[in-house]
Amino acid sequence: MQKNYVTFSDVVREYRNKHTVRAADCISFSLEKSKFSVIVVPSGAGKTTVLNILGGMDAATPGTVSVDDRDITLLSINNSQTIL
Repeated sequence: MQKNYVTFSDVVREYRNKHTVRAADCISFSLEKSKFSVIVVPSGAGKTTVLNILGGMDAATPGTVSVDDRDITLLSINNSQTIL
């Protein structure tokens, strides 16, 4: 069995203005390296938000995201390129 390459643990993404909007709510999953994976959820469930967090274009408000056993949650958007 392969180890997990990508892991999301209790990831939340909130956008705050006059109102708080939760674009991702307590998302947890893991993906193995070299495996094909599909995200299938209803419209508005946070697919794009999850991919933006994974790609370093957005950040989880709480929760952790790790890639190849490295926590990328606290990386700045500018430094995230060096890990991926």
